[in-house]
Amino acid sequence: WIAGYQDGQIDLIKNGKIKAFPDLLSAGISSSRKVQRIFVTQDSAWLACDFGLVLVDMRQEVIRNSVLFSDNPLFTGQQCVDFVTFQNFGYAALSNGLYRFPLGANFKNLTLWEKINDIGAGGVRSLAVYQNQLVYLKNDQTDSIMRWAPGQSPQLVNTGQSSPIRSLRTSQNRLLVVADESVKTLNSSWQVDFSYSEAFGPFREAVISKEGEIFAASDRRGLVIISQNGATGGPPGPETKNVYDLK
Repeated sequence: WIAGYQDGQIDLIKNGKIKAFPDLLSAGISSSRKVQRIFVTQDSAWLACDFGLVLVDMRQEVIRNSVLFSDNPLFTGQQCVDFVTFQNFGYAALSNGLYRFPLGANFKNLTLWEKINDIGAGGVRSLAVYQNQLVYLKNDQTDSIMRWAPGQSPQLVNTGQSSPIRSLRTSQNRLLVVADESVKTLNSSWQVDFSYSEAFGPFREAVISKEGEIFAASDRRGLVIISQNGATGGPPGPETKNVYDLK
């Protein structure tokens, strides 16, 4: 397990022990060190941060590489809010759009980062990979969810969503769409096959268990467990309130 915090602290939780990575705290970063999102692939964890991107080797327990956007004038002031890997590229959602770089390359070299112009102008808030396509949440007034792959035109994913969308996530072969007042799942045909709504959010994140239950992080209700028939519950105790993220 790996955890990232608002002040840039990184904790690796392994075999019941916690190892702290103070590197970001002592790196002399003057801007925000907040870890926005963590994407895990095998033994590696990619940390999307306000200042740039960090790659952690969880087996060796070291920071393998990192990049600061302040190192390049073209990226100054940008924030990385999400990251995924897709078809041998790393895709980063930045304040002003979607970028990618070859996974085998040294991503510290920002000249290797290519802006994806095929998806149109504007920023991207959330990313997921589903059905061999990149799914992204546009940072616009309508919270448009789009799906795209290289060489194809972007297509709108219609979820009938009305409240602001928080995040996208792939879990147990479903695409989760987490909004302020709802959690929805989409099947392989890009159709909504489950929807749960309540006015006690906002929901922030969600994952699906192997048994099909949805575990949702809610500001007001804490950890909410949603069954396939729509019944909800959750673990007792005040320690579950104000849950912000799940993995």
